[in-house]
Amino acid sequence: MVKSAFASISNLEQAISRKISRAHRGVSDVERRLARAHGLAAQLPPLVIKEARLAGQAPGTHGRKRAGSGTDFWQFRAYQWGDSAAAIDWRQSARFSQVQIREREWQAPRNLYLWCDPSASMYWGTPPNLQKRERACLLLLTLAVLALEAGEAVSLLEPSAVASVGRARGQLLALQLEEQERRFRRTGVVSLPEPVVLKPDSYALLFSDFLDDLGEISERVRAISSRGVRGSLVQVLDPAELSLPWRGGAIFRGLEGEPAWRARRIEALREEYRERLEARRGELLALARVSGWEFIGDEGDSDGDGALLSVLLRLHSAISAAPTVKQDN
Repeated sequence: MVKSAFASISNLEQAISRKISRAHRGVSDVERRLARAHGLAAQLPPLVIKEARLAGQAPGTHGRKRAGSGTDFWQFRAYQWGDSAAAIDWRQSARFSQVQIREREWQAPRNLYLWCDPSASMYWGTPPNLQKRERACLLLLTLAVLALEAGEAVSLLEPSAVASVGRARGQLLALQLEEQERRFRRTGVVSLPEPVVLKPDSYALLFSDFLDDLGEISERVRAISSRGVRGSLVQVLDPAELSLPWRGGAIFRGLEGEPAWRARRIEALREEYRERLEARRGELLALARVSGWEFIGDEGDSDGDGALLSVLLRLHSAISAAPTVKQDN
């Protein structure tokens, strides 16, 4: 399957060009994108990345078998000069006639690496829908905000990337996505993440339309997963790419250098087109399963909060060790 099969139709080119211009207006778009991500994140619980299950191992958080910040009880010990009064366990102290400190087990953050395909085919969408890249970035940033709220370390999946914690990092990630778009416009980039060595038991989220050569996609996913990194493939498609809704003749123009292709009767191609699309989704699902990953298809049928939250809930459930229902205070 080649991307030219999912190229733009000539009578949409001007609308698409306007949307591309709006997607690159600078800091104001960064702030708008991040603000909406925070609004979506407010409707979901923090994203605690679930621990990889080993044989005979019970599920749990990220305990490191020593005292530190966390929520799980670790041990009691005698009070020492400088200890916080808030850490004193008065009931235990009364039993031993000595002031006792309740220590919690240190819980280290897990690393969440995020990648959003910056290639030209992602800057496409049928109005009034968001372009695929914009929708993917919005989903990515929302999950980043949720993970940072849970104290996890987050980074874009790039060779120089270092995952770090802190709620303010969400702004940096939004700026890095914008810089990635500028870099693409200057130099052009491939549609797959560059080879990167990640820490075992990290989690990788890859957002793309995944319409490239399947062999190349498989090679890259297996290179990441072979080091013990878990992840999800999130396929973001425009509704028109799912249904091929047009009728009559049209010229399909590739966005990544493919030659133009004329279709005399689009409706005559629809059945075979859908079969090929379903076959690709089946191949991606099989690749995810053999790699120990998840495959999630985002059909982009609406840009409203309800539709986006539905996709986010599926992603949250795949990644998180916690329930996906936010508890009211």
